[in-house]
Amino acid sequence: MKKKLNFGLLAVITILAYFSCTEQKSSFSLDSGSIYQLRDAELIQVSSHDTTGGNNDRINIHQGETARIMDVEGPGLITRMWFTIDSRDPDFLRNIIIRIYWDGEETPSVDTPVGDFFASPFGYKHYVAENIGMSSGGYYSYFPMPFNKRAVMEITNDTDQEVYAFYSHINYYKLKHPFDENTGYFHAQWHRDLRTTSDENYTV
Repeated sequence: MKKKLNFGLLAVITILAYFSCTEQKSSFSLDSGSIYQLRDAELIQVSSHDTTGGNNDRINIHQGETARIMDVEGPGLITRMWFTIDSRDPDFLRNIIIRIYWDGEETPSVDTPVGDFFASPFGYKHYVAENIGMSSGGYYSYFPMPFNKRAVMEITNDTDQEVYAFYSHINYYKLKHPFDENTGYFHAQWHRDLRTTSDENYTV
């Protein structure tokens, strides 16, 4: 009887040791059907702000310069982005670029003009959709963007003049456990060619 008890105790200890050594994966969900559930995460907002404590919460981006508007450690999940921009360039939606890097990568997973990212490449157009839109002079995205190690977001001014005001709000959940290997990362790429030829396929 004593041997059976010892064997049972050893089995329990072995199982507990296995689960304590197995890395727990995040089961975080934004499903509206589970909105009532408490989440084991911290909701954080990263935003442009006045470093003097005043109310001038914009940033200026000089011609040809890049501003880093987010650089946070993971694991995390971006749930909302909001921008509004004051630029004298009539084509600023094509000439201001957003780039996002996940988990220390050197080549950005997101590399696209702001206007194309928000589905209005030819100029500001008020519209409201579920995941992206342009409303009240601002641009919003609710696409979920998971990351495990790090998220870096940069804005590059490729216009021929200064961007006088760039405002941003980025909301994300800071998680306690990483996403598993089946988690897809958000990507958005843009490119153009000056000419196309009739005998070659054009890659969009």
